[in-house]
Amino acid sequence: MKGLELPIIVKPNVGVSVLKAIFVEVIPLAFIPIVLIITWSVTNTLNVSVAVLLVIGVIFFLSVRPFLTALNMKATTYKIDQTGVYFFEGFFTKREKFLPMKKATDVRLVQRWPLDVLFNTGSVVIETAGRSSALVLRTLSHPRKYYEALRMIILSVEK
Repeated sequence: MKGLELPIIVKPNVGVSVLKAIFVEVIPLAFIPIVLIITWSVTNTLNVSVAVLLVIGVIFFLSVRPFLTALNMKATTYKIDQTGVYFFEGFFTKREKFLPMKKATDVRLVQRWPLDVLFNTGSVVIETAGRSSALVLRTLSHPRKYYEALRMIILSVEK
């Protein structure tokens, strides 16, 4: 397993998770005040109180969302052993999941461009048979080593 001893305990990369939250969720919202200003300048009809509330809401979201993402990612832990994958998540709302290795049918490595490629992070997706949903280990540093370890464990487990 390329030098990884079981159990493997890994945490997501908090910095890259925060950057993803900024680029995917925060930056698009930053355009709302710009659209409001353009609308007002073109039509001269804009309810000032509505515009002010929207701008305040956007600024609040811009400042809070990355902080909440950081808290949640710091509280997330993945544990991989021969029996399965354990998933512990949540700062405000705690969630735990367990995926037995004998139910795992496939494992995938996903690295989205540009942040995952630039920072060598990515997600490892463990697929299951039947109606169960996939388990995603998000924003792992050096995800290939965890992908390879999981692949070897899944191949070695008798179904």
